[in-house]
Amino acid sequence: MKKILFTGGSGAGKTQTIEYVKENYEYEDYDVFIVNEVPTMLLNNGFNSKRCGRPHFLELVAQVELYLGNLLEQEAKNSPNEDKIMLFDKGPLDNLAFITREELDKMLEKLGTSYDEVINSYDLIIHLETVAKEFPEFYTNETNKNRTLNKELAIERNNRLLDAYKESKNRVIIKSYKDLKEKQKAVIKEIDKILGE
Repeated sequence: MKKILFTGGSGAGKTQTIEYVKENYEYEDYDVFIVNEVPTMLLNNGFNSKRCGRPHFLELVAQVELYLGNLLEQEAKNSPNEDKIMLFDKGPLDNLAFITREELDKMLEKLGTSYDEVINSYDLIIHLETVAKEFPEFYTNETNKNRTLNKELAIERNNRLLDAYKESKNRVIIKSYKDLKEKQKAVIKEIDKILGE
């Protein structure tokens, strides 16, 4: 089973692309398991940094991401289908968009893991660049009710995430296209490469 993490700045098309990838590989008879974006799930259920405090909220995000990832991986192993992939919409290292590496290392140690263990747990890390970087006229907050970032902050966070995952030898960067479908096709090409190994 291949584990694929999607990361990138706000307005990168992660959620739509993950759905596209899921449909593509289910059509090819793969079992596809998804760990959905945890921050959005928590925000939609009343948890936020104002209520919990920013450090606690970020730790909660990482804790849930790790728990769901481990749980789903165990369940996926029970599938008799040998062709299966796991897709992650963000991961614990995405916290580096908000905190320092030192703060992240302390958090991960508290949660029983480490930066190296997390970054090396994925077979492929796909960084989808925010559309705000190349085509700012297409950037919008309308597709996610929890998104409040302006274009400049979206680019800044995108660049912090580029830095967060730079130590991975399994990372690819998918630039923005005017047409999201073109970006999604580029993603499929990268996934096909690791599935063919």
